[in-house]
Amino acid sequence: MNRLNTGILGNAFGRYGRQLSVLAVIEGDHRDHPHYHCVIDNPRREQRSIFVESIEQCWNDTELGLPENSITPDADIVWFRYMAKIRDKDEYYDAFDWENAWLERQR
Repeated sequence: MNRLNTGILGNAFGRYGRQLSVLAVIEGDHRDHPHYHCVIDNPRREQRSIFVESIEQCWNDTELGLPENSITPDADIVWFRYMAKIRDKDEYYDAFDWENAWLERQR
């Protein structure tokens, strides 16, 4: 998320602490390949393709990044429910990536 925040928000991330809103959940265990489901808010809707490319590049640059990505713009409530399902999570609370979660308060 640090890479993506820097790439999308530039100096506003480092200097002013602005961040992309994100909620991530990890699924799977040692028997089933662990993987992430995320919702990341795109602050610049007109630059959708750049945002998707940035996510792919930043993820592939991590140690966990595999070339098997599926990015769907404009997630809806169905996607939130799918991410938050209890199935496939050993410890429900711990499945949420709280370290990288950031939900900007609406004004």
